[in-house]
Amino acid sequence: RDKLVTGVQTCALPIFEGKPLQLWQAIQAGESRESLVGLFRKLFKVNEHVAQQEIEEFRGSLSP
Repeated sequence: RDKLVTGVQTCALPIFEGKPLQLWQAIQAGESRESLVGLFRKLFKVNEHVAQQEIEEFRGSLSP
């Protein structure tokens, strides 16, 4: 890890092409956890376990 990079920035997933925006909009719209996991899997081409972990981390980073 780069000592100057903190928080969500340390995520190793390939975040590009507006994908985080789609995920953010789904979270803001109140989509269910299952729906978010499905969207994450589709956007980032990962298995369900990885998607579940990343969704929880992403949602946790939004909490104060």
